[in-house]
Amino acid sequence: RGIYLEGNVVATAGNGEYSVRAPHVYYDMRTGRAIMLEAVLRTYSREHRVTLYARAQELRQIAANQWTANRARVSTSEFFTPHFAIGSRRMTVTQRPGSGDEDSTLFIEARDNTLEVEGVPLLYWPKFAGTLETIPLKNIEVGYQKSQGVRILTRWDPFGLTGMEKPAGVKATMLVDWFSDRGPAGGFDLTYKTATALGNIDLYYLHDRGVDRTSSGRNVKPPNENRGLALWSHQQKLGEHWDFQADLAYISDETFITSWRDDHFYNRREYETYGYLRYTDEHTALDILTKYNINDFISNSYLLASRAYQVQKLPELTYRRYGDSLFDDAVTYSGETRLSRVRFSFQQGTAAELGVRSGAFPFLMPGETIPQAFLRAGFPSKWITRFDTRHEFAVPLKAGPVKVVPYVVGRLTAYSDDFQQFSSDARDTRAFGAVGLRLNTLLQKIDNGVESQVLDLHRLRTIVEPRLTAWYGATSVPDGALPVYDEAVESIGGGSVLEVGLNTIFQTQRGGPGRWRSVDVLKVDASVVLNSTDANKESPTPQFFDYRPEYSQFGDHVFGTIAWELSDQLSLVGEATYDLDDTKLVRGSIGVSLQHTPLLATFAEYRLIEADDTRLLELGWAYTMSTKYRFTLVPQWDFVAEDLRAISFGVIRSFPDFDLTVRVRRDEIADETTFGASLDLVEF
Repeated sequence: RGIYLEGNVVATAGNGEYSVRAPHVYYDMRTGRAIMLEAVLRTYSREHRVTLYARAQELRQIAANQWTANRARVSTSEFFTPHFAIGSRRMTVTQRPGSGDEDSTLFIEARDNTLEVEGVPLLYWPKFAGTLETIPLKNIEVGYQKSQGVRILTRWDPFGLTGMEKPAGVKATMLVDWFSDRGPAGGFDLTYKTATALGNIDLYYLHDRGVDRTSSGRNVKPPNENRGLALWSHQQKLGEHWDFQADLAYISDETFITSWRDDHFYNRREYETYGYLRYTDEHTALDILTKYNINDFISNSYLLASRAYQVQKLPELTYRRYGDSLFDDAVTYSGETRLSRVRFSFQQGTAAELGVRSGAFPFLMPGETIPQAFLRAGFPSKWITRFDTRHEFAVPLKAGPVKVVPYVVGRLTAYSDDFQQFSSDARDTRAFGAVGLRLNTLLQKIDNGVESQVLDLHRLRTIVEPRLTAWYGATSVPDGALPVYDEAVESIGGGSVLEVGLNTIFQTQRGGPGRWRSVDVLKVDASVVLNSTDANKESPTPQFFDYRPEYSQFGDHVFGTIAWELSDQLSLVGEATYDLDDTKLVRGSIGVSLQHTPLLATFAEYRLIEADDTRLLELGWAYTMSTKYRFTLVPQWDFVAEDLRAISFGVIRSFPDFDLTVRVRRDEIADETTFGASLDLVEF
C-alpha cells in the first residue's frame, strides 16, 4: 500500500521545473499522496533568473501539483539559515501550469507569517498569497529623528499581503509607520496603467500628537491630531485628438508637507486640483481648464518664495494655432486666444504659522496676515473675467547660409475690472505690439589630424552656431501695473532688446578601434543681452527668452553655460549670469564629477545666488570597498555662515536577498539629526 524511503531522496518533475529533497519520505501507492519530513522544495524562475527554496518541517503532497507544509521557510538562499526568509506556520504550495511557452509557477498561500533576518523573526502578518517572487515586504527602516522620536517605516505589497490577485498594470505599496513622539501612520501609493490611461493615487494618514519641525528650523503646533494628504493624478487618451488630465490635491494643514515630505516641498510640481481637456491636431490645439484648489495654503517652496498665492480658474478656454503657412509659405502665422474667469487664492496665516522665517515675507506689516497684505496692496479678491489674444506673423528668409526671420506681434488683453486700487497706471484694456528679427546660421569644420592622449581626443569636429535677436515691444499699460494672474499674460513688458549669442560644440571620437563612438567633448553657449533704459527691471536676476522676449526679466547681462567631458571619468558643468548694470555675478553654479577608479567617485558643486546671499559648496564621495560594502559621504558648506549647513553619511551592506543601509544626516538649518537603518529587498 505504501513505500517508505530513507536517505537523501530526491523527486524531480519531468521538465526540471522543480525538485523535492527529503531524508524521510512515505508514499501512499493507493492515494498517490506523499509525506516528507525536513523537506526542501526547489524551483527555478527563468524569467527572473533566480533559484527559489521552500523548506518545511513536514511537507505533504496532497495532489500531483499541490503540497501543504507545516513550519515552512521560503527564501532565495540555499543555506539552511538564509540571510532573509519568510517563515510560515502553515503553507499550501500549488504548481500552476504556464500558458503557451511560459513556465509553470508555484503559488503560495500561507498563514501566520514572519519576516526572518538571519533566522531571527522581526515582523508578523497573518496572511500571504502569491508567488515566491512576490514577497509582500518591500522595505523596512528603523531610525531616530529629533522631532519624530524613534521611527519604524515599513513598505508592503498589499496584494501579496491580503491574498488578492494583482490586477494587470497596477503597482501598489502599503505604508505602515510608527513614530514614538508623534503616533501611528499609514497609507497607500498606487500606480495604474492601461492602454489609454495612466495615473497615481497617494494617500497618507498620521495621528499626530507632537510638534512639527519645519525645514526652516521652526516649531509649529499642528491645528489637529488627524493629518495627512490625498493626491490623485490621471491622464486619459480619449481618442486620436482628445486627451484629458486631472489632479486632486488635499493636504490637511500648512506645515504637513514641509515637515513630513520636505523633498516634495522643495522639488515637486505645484499641488493643485484641476481638470484639463485638450484637442490637438497638426496645427491646432483647444484647451479647457478648470482649476479650483481645495486648500487655502501653499505647499511648494518656490511658490511661497515667489508669489505666495495661487490662481483659480473656472474655467479657462484657450485656442491655439501654430505654424500656419500663408501666401505659399511666404508668411508663417501663429496665434492663441484665451477666455478666463480667474481669482486669486492667497496663502493664509502668518509667517510664524507657516513655520518660516519672518524675512520670507518682507511686505508684511507687524501683526498682519498674508491675505491682509495682498488686499492692502490692491489685489482684487473677487472673480475677474479676462480675454487675451496674441498673434504673430513671421517671414522666413535665407541670405546664403544665414536664416533671417523678421516678425511682428500684436496682442490685446481685456478685463472686467480696471484694477485702479492696485495701480493708478492700470487699465481694463491693454494693447501690446512688438517687432523683431532673428538671425542664425551653422558653421562646421572637421579636422581628422587631431590626436591627443592627454585630452582623450581622436579627430575633432567643431560646430559654431552664431545667433542674433533684435526686438522692440511697446505696451499701453506699464509692466508691473497689473496684478499677475499668469506670468505669460500680465507679466510682459516693452522696450528694446539686443541679444548676441554663440553656441560652440566640439565633438570627438572615443572608445578605440572597433568601438569608436561620437562624444560632445565641450559645449559652450554664451550670450550678451542689452536692453534700452525704458525696459522695466523686475528681477535682481536678469533672464532672456529669445522665443518670446516680452517674457524676459530685463537687464543688461551676460549669460553662459559650459559642459566639458574631459574624459570618460572626468566631467565639468556650469552656468553663470553676470549683471552688467550692477557689475557683479548674480547667479552661478559649477560642478565637477570624477570617477577616480571603478571603486571611488567624487563630485563637487558650488552654487551662488546673490539675491538671497546664498553661497554653498557641496562635496560627495562614493566608495565601493567590496562587492558587499559601499560608503557615501556628502557634506555641504555654507560660506555665508562659515559653517557646515548639512552633512550625511551612509553605509550599504549588500546581502544576496537585500541591501542593509545605515544613514546619518545632520541639518543645521532645521537643527535636526536623523539616524536610520533600512532593509531594501532585492526585486527579482
